[in-house]
Amino acid sequence: MGRKIRNTWLRCVHILGTIQMIIILTVLYWTVFMFMAIPFRFFSDPLGHKGLNKTGWGSRNDGLADLASVKRQY
Repeated sequence: MGRKIRNTWLRCVHILGTIQMIIILTVLYWTVFMFMAIPFRFFSDPLGHKGLNKTGWGSRNDGLADLASVKRQY
């Protein structure tokens, strides 16, 4: 009788612990990554757009405009 109650109790506690673990880890995941993502969002510039002028066009470095440089754009 005692073994059956103990096994039932352990099964219930295991299920409740799993549910609790999922809830706690989900909350930690969203809060930790949210607080890590906010500074990256505001301070990062992965495409390098902040250094350009307002139109988004960059200046060309070489001053040559001959036919060879026009054919070799890349």
